[in-house]
Amino acid sequence: RLGFIGSHVVDLLLHRGFSVTILDDESNGHNHNRFATEMVPHDITVVGDLPEIGNGNSFTHVIHLAAAISVAESMNDPDKYERVNYGGSEKVFNWIRNYNQHVSQSDDAAATFIQKVTAASSAAVYGDPDPALLPLRETAPYGGKSPYADTKYRMEGLMREFVAKQNEASGPKASAVALRFFNVFGPRQDPKNPYSGVISLFLEAALHNRDINVLGDGEMTRDFVYVKDVARAIVMSLLHESTDDEATF
Repeated sequence: RLGFIGSHVVDLLLHRGFSVTILDDESNGHNHNRFATEMVPHDITVVGDLPEIGNGNSFTHVIHLAAAISVAESMNDPDKYERVNYGGSEKVFNWIRNYNQHVSQSDDAAATFIQKVTAASSAAVYGDPDPALLPLRETAPYGGKSPYADTKYRMEGLMREFVAKQNEASGPKASAVALRFFNVFGPRQDPKNPYSGVISLFLEAALHNRDINVLGDGEMTRDFVYVKDVARAIVMSLLHESTDDEATF
């Protein structure tokens, strides 16, 4: 979580007194934090890159933000999105189950279960919804139009499966939350990234006294959310005490 959103989440967790371990391949940012433990560059698609189980590592929560992040790129390279967003997520949830199984069999009184997972899904799963459905609710039907949306939606299915299997086992129960982000903007967003959001591109142009180009007739609308609000939502969802031991979206 050295990237745009994740680095703000780390800042907030550290501010709240949490001990944070970061696993990141540095593909979407280099926002290092000397107050966190960093496992870099590590890749969620490589099982051996995930934290070793049984060597004294102890965790209570997981925030899963690792992903390939461009709708446009996913149309040209769907295999990458299948490998990272779906296959990588599957490895993360399998690792959590294996970790919890180890803890349940351990005699180490200090060992802790991972009882809550928050992951980044995407508003891309809604596609281009019928205007009659606006404002959208989480129960709106799937309408994704890209491999990016497809892999994010199927990642949510992995979360449901993870919670169901975890809660069949003995020991503490688990819950999970997937947050479907819309267009996130704010500090540390890289305007030089070809897939960066329009606000960072507008700001970069303004700072360098360049023209700001608006495509179309200027009447288009789009939802945006500030990155620090997203970070707060992630932490709040992580710390919320679920009463249902389920996957929530």
